[in-house]
Amino acid sequence: QEHSIELPLPYIYHTFAERSVKLVPIMVGSLSENDAEAVAQTLIPYFVDPANFFVFSSDFCHWGERFSYQYYDKSQGPIWKSIEYVDRLGMDVIETQSPEAFQRYMETYQKPTICGRNPIRVLLHMLHSLPNQFDVSFNYYDQSSKCTKSTDSSVSYVSGLVQPRPDTSP
Repeated sequence: QEHSIELPLPYIYHTFAERSVKLVPIMVGSLSENDAEAVAQTLIPYFVDPANFFVFSSDFCHWGERFSYQYYDKSQGPIWKSIEYVDRLGMDVIETQSPEAFQRYMETYQKPTICGRNPIRVLLHMLHSLPNQFDVSFNYYDQSSKCTKSTDSSVSYVSGLVQPRPDTSP
């Protein structure tokens, strides 16, 4: 059940309430690494144009038996802390802007439980093609529930921002 457009729409509407804007949704399904790179190259001219605003929508870790994902590093404490640890590793990797590092992270920890992993890969390919031009930061993190036992389940949510780096030329 696709929800990547319906969830951010109220925020987009609120942000641009005083302006007339055109919304161009782009759905990204399964992509090979070459296809992710090709989509990124196609979008770069629009991405760097300050008249455009991009939203990449994804929730993060889906943990629990119903999601077929129950990675748990007991050294992190309760299950919910282990989930947060793995999510924050993912945020750190995304901040490096490396598609390869994100792929390694996904293979190591998340498998397919980040629904928007493919749009994130496209974003990372764009940023990788535009070195030192953008900063990535995360400003919000939460979980739908704090899992304490293996029968619990949770979905993680993060909010991040990609901004052009300030011009540092003299």
